[in-house]
Amino acid sequence: RFDDDYDTRADVSASADVKISPLRRVPGFSASTLSYNLDWTFFRYLKENATTTTWQWNDETVGKHSLQAKLAFKPGTRENSLSFTAQLPPRMTSYTTGLIFYAWKFKTTVSDVLQETTSGWVWQPLVVQEILEINDKLRFSEELRFDLEQGQVIKSISSLFMWNLTSSFTAERLLPVSLDTGDGSWDIVGTKEEFLPSYASISYKLLDRSVFMWKNRIRLDSSLNSSWSMNLQRYTENSLDFSLNLKLWLYRFIELNFATVSTNRQTYLYFEDLAKDAGQ
Repeated sequence: RFDDDYDTRADVSASADVKISPLRRVPGFSASTLSYNLDWTFFRYLKENATTTTWQWNDETVGKHSLQAKLAFKPGTRENSLSFTAQLPPRMTSYTTGLIFYAWKFKTTVSDVLQETTSGWVWQPLVVQEILEINDKLRFSEELRFDLEQGQVIKSISSLFMWNLTSSFTAERLLPVSLDTGDGSWDIVGTKEEFLPSYASISYKLLDRSVFMWKNRIRLDSSLNSSWSMNLQRYTENSLDFSLNLKLWLYRFIELNFATVSTNRQTYLYFEDLAKDAGQ
């Protein structure tokens, strides 16, 4: 059935989502799975030009065609796993592998993708992440990305979460740049990429708090957010943001709201060397 105002085609599809647990009776390995997914539109009628498409197997009619395997080992409360996912034809083929491993307070994850493109097969960067979680208030992580074809580290991301404070530092392979003090633009210098610091950020967030007084007839709510970030190569791209919210509520009498927002996009002037380099 077609509605003249809305419907323009009719599709008949077949889908399959098969999942089995071959090791379900093996202690510690019961979460291991094998799965197969297919979404195939094998019949399509287009009302506009009255054309019918049947039994075509291509990337337009097949929305999903994949195979997944996961070997899971769960000796306690945390699950270690080794996984493999294949994106199958007729869509562009890709193979993804992943590893998750726990040891004491450390969590290691490794992932990589081999992907088919129109120009051939391409290795995506190998991503290795190590997380040290002391408790729910203190966590450190390091992520490294490797170019397997070039055999080198192309990016490093270090992060620290400590109570309400979050910070990160990134270094990666980039072409060096230099500031043109005349028009304020950044010009690329050289033709060889170097491993350089590229980005830094820090933020502090004071969670919403409520203070009650006078037998709960007065309530004061407050929240605080502040953050700073800088592109360490193009240091004129930076921002310092601060926001404060206060709310006073007096039972059956008054409700007052106060909010302030401040932004500074020239924090590089606080660093003497950067200010001189910018000609200020």
